Amino acid sequence: MAQSLSAPFVTYASDILAETQSGLSGSQIVKLCVAYAIEWGVDIPHATYPFSMHVSNKRKALFDNLMAFSETQRYRVLRALCEHQAIQKLDQVQKLRLTLIARFGHLAGEALGSEIDQALVERTEHWLGPFSDALSQYDQAIQKHASGVFLRNVLDDLRLALELLLVHPPEIRPSSKR
Repeated sequence: MAQSLSAPFVTYASDILAETQSGLSGSQIVKLCVAYAIEWGVDIPHATYPFSMHVSNKRKALFDNLMAFSETQRYRVLRALCEHQAIQKLDQVQKLRLTLIARFGHLAGEALGSEIDQALVERTEHWLGPFSDALSQYDQAIQKHASGVFLRNVLDDLRLALELLLVHPPEIRPSSKR
């Protein structure tokens, strides 16, 4: 059964995203929320920064703004906040993003695992560099996934890339550090 993106989860997310030391600033929160409010014609309670005196902190302001959006819109705003460049690499934010997608991905009509982590793809290509056969198969799989063609073959191409790598394993050298 699909879960509802309710107030308890929004409170949890707001605490992480607007955390005092490492979270988004009050002005960043307002800028992002206002952009979505204008796009969707939603009246949010905290559209200016600094916040009015009756708001105790930026976590509360973010919570109030998020709750003004519909559930689907709330999901999109939370997802965008998790991907904000200022905080996206924080462990708590990455965990929040994965939880958001896993529990509430139905709100965006996406399937878990439907997107590719580009940094992981680049690291894998780097690691496979010395193994041209495996790298070639891996690249074919990534291209097929990206273009949306021959999707049934993507997993086969990845499996073959792994097999080719295992057939030609890297030399194991003793470590000089002990």
